[in-house]
Amino acid sequence: MTLLVGRQIEQRAIMAALQCHRHLLLEGPVGVGKTFLTQLCCEKLDRPFIRINADDRYNAKQLTGYHDPSIVLTQGYSDNSFISGPLVNAMKTGAVLFINEMNRLPEYTQNVLLTSMDEGVLDIPSGNVVHAKSGFCVIGTQNPDSFIATHPMSEALKDRLDWIKIDYQPKEEECTIVQNHCPTAELTLIECAVDIVRATRNDPRFLKGGSIRAAMAIVELAIELDGDLQMAIKMALYNRVQCQEDKDTIIDTLVAETEKKKHSMTA
Repeated sequence: MTLLVGRQIEQRAIMAALQCHRHLLLEGPVGVGKTFLTQLCCEKLDRPFIRINADDRYNAKQLTGYHDPSIVLTQGYSDNSFISGPLVNAMKTGAVLFINEMNRLPEYTQNVLLTSMDEGVLDIPSGNVVHAKSGFCVIGTQNPDSFIATHPMSEALKDRLDWIKIDYQPKEEECTIVQNHCPTAELTLIECAVDIVRATRNDPRFLKGGSIRAAMAIVELAIELDGDLQMAIKMALYNRVQCQEDKDTIIDTLVAETEKKKHSMTA
């Protein structure tokens, strides 16, 4: 089981919202543990957890559910013909509906959430009405650095969402997370990997830096590559960062800078 390192403030805030049945928006970059933290809080409160991954093709029917045409033809519209979607399932079971990257939902799909969040009621086709069981709430996530295939979140939806910022953790906590993931790794390698990844977040050559996953990857790969840190860095970072100019050149430069620093420290 993955251990939680730090995040006491964020965990307390999420737990409070869940206990009040409040709807939440967790905002933060990729890889900071928004999903894991929510799952952990739900487990502690013994709350069911239903997850969906949003994208710009996710429509209202996928969210709420639909009537199976083959059953409708033989039996007509009924409860038997309705295939429940994640929103209806969450309302019926009093679950937390977790919407990963909520701002990728088209505006029409976003609006479907409003009455269920506000009144705990959802009208579905053919006259059926779903009433939310106690405990139902919606928790969405948003990456503020991502603008591709995103949709502006409507004011009506934002008005129903409380907000928590989840950012990168301090270096010491990130080192502990990597150490928990790679317990046999040397501390010097772990610190080096974490320093490299943290540098990409503040380096103007990088439009988007790496997450803690990149540091884990560097450590694991470096061990398997018999200490070939250059290869490990390039393999771990290439798909996880965005650069101002040519990615190969910038990552190669970062690798060279890392090696130079490494040699100066051991000299």
